[in-house]
Amino acid sequence: MSSSFGDLIVKTILRSPLHPVLGKNLAVITIQGQKTGRRYSTPINVIPEGESYVVISFRRRMWWRNLRSGATGWLHRVGKERPVKGEVLEHSQAVREGLLTHFTRHPDYAKYFKVRLADNGQPNPEDIDRLVQERVIIRLREV
Repeated sequence: MSSSFGDLIVKTILRSPLHPVLGKNLAVITIQGQKTGRRYSTPINVIPEGESYVVISFRRRMWWRNLRSGATGWLHRVGKERPVKGEVLEHSQAVREGLLTHFTRHPDYAKYFKVRLADNGQPNPEDIDRLVQERVIIRLREV
């Protein structure tokens, strides 16, 4: 889980008074490695939904794996750090349902994932099938 120089710059800005420059949906999540016990921090894009946050991450990323089984992490967002419990959706059907719900609720985000929307607002099934293969969904709830 090594960090790139770019990640280091983003994490530094997000933890500083300059955090608004990067937008309100960028955050830093800090989690403890289940095997190593080391703490890792990584920048993530979060979408607030009520009392929780939704993150859509690449499957190949490693950070979210430490949130399996409802592990706790720390979310640093808009100048505040709060403990969060993670729920990872990684099985195909759960990811499919989560993506459909997400893009129906937040159609403006579809373009960032190259998901086409029909005239009725429904996400294109082929685009969702592609995303199911490459993404996972993480729900973070404050504890």
